[in-house]
Amino acid sequence: MQHGSDTKILCMGRIYCDLIFTGLPAMPVLGQETYAESLKMHAGGGCYITAAYLSALGNKVAITAMLPADPFRETVLDEIRQMDLDDRYCEPAPMGQDPQITVAMIGNNERAFLTRRASAALPANTGPSFALPGLRHLHIGELTTLIEHPDLIEKARAANLTISLDCGWDEAAFCHPDLADLISAVDVFMPNSAEAERLSQNSVSLTCAAQTVIKRGAEGAELHIAGQRYFEPAHSEVQVIDTTGAGDAFNAGFLTAWLQDKGPEDCLAAGNHAGSIAVSRVGGAAGLSPMMYRDTNTPVEMGAQAIL
Repeated sequence: MQHGSDTKILCMGRIYCDLIFTGLPAMPVLGQETYAESLKMHAGGGCYITAAYLSALGNKVAITAMLPADPFRETVLDEIRQMDLDDRYCEPAPMGQDPQITVAMIGNNERAFLTRRASAALPANTGPSFALPGLRHLHIGELTTLIEHPDLIEKARAANLTISLDCGWDEAAFCHPDLADLISAVDVFMPNSAEAERLSQNSVSLTCAAQTVIKRGAEGAELHIAGQRYFEPAHSEVQVIDTTGAGDAFNAGFLTAWLQDKGPEDCLAAGNHAGSIAVSRVGGAAGLSPMMYRDTNTPVEMGAQAIL
């Protein structure tokens, strides 16, 4: 891609290669074989999917991560570049390391995932990423990445960036002793409803961040700011094909509006709209292209054709 001077958003977190099996008659069971109707292979992980949707919404985006080991690295790198993401600070996984992949199994309105988390989320030296020209915001794709790299907060603040954080399901992360302090250091925390419930069970306040978005899937989304709760329902007339990456797409829609200083309801509506696009597609960010949903007249709204 062309590395311009107008990069605005930096996304950091683990990147996977997703192997997506669809059309399963039932979830696999021990001792039996299950046949899928189709298999697709795409770049995945919350960091990448959010970055891809941010680019599709017209934002300039850089991504910093370790790339999965061969034979999957080229597939992932090709998609990163097709989405016009600045990848100059991505690094390949060490030679001989297991590939970092997720197997997604989808059928009969059910889904299951099997993941091999093989490498560090980020390169050893993340400092140069924060010197990219024009940065305004850091998005961290999962709690685990922030736990492994708590210095990201200090580096982002030194660069005058706002910070958002997705959650991700990780039992070890939910039990981390410094979890509440880490969450409270970001501007926007973005768990889904199951993650929010799990955090509450571990006595982590859902309002410890300045703003907390709780993604509730088909029920919509809510935003908590300074004791106030805002809610927006989800789109009802959407054909759901695959919910993989819907929460990450929501992040992109919400942040696009939030960085334009839109109000709480507008931010939630933009997030819900992006999520509705994601569930109408197979794979987290399959088939996207840069700026494909940018409407220059209504910058945070996406064309209705996107959900047909």
